[in-house]
Amino acid sequence: MKKLINLLIKVLKGILIAFAAMIVFILGLWAIVWIGDITGLIVFDESSSCADDGKVWDEDRQECRDDCWTWNEREGCVPLSEGWRRK
Repeated sequence: MKKLINLLIKVLKGILIAFAAMIVFILGLWAIVWIGDITGLIVFDESSSCADDGKVWDEDRQECRDDCWTWNEREGCVPLSEGWRRK
């Protein structure tokens, strides 16, 4: 009986150590992302994700558009013809 209890204690200690290591790993990743976001090394913004999708960011409307060939400050949205519209 004593051997069984010692075995259970060892198993529970191993599980606790693994759980603590997972928590430290997750907190470490969270800290890296948080520090990167604060310092500007990691930027999560709509305009860059818009370009990743092959669309154009409209600065005037502050939205992602699929009906523009490009956007610039002088002309704004340079529209696509209906045949070229991105889906």
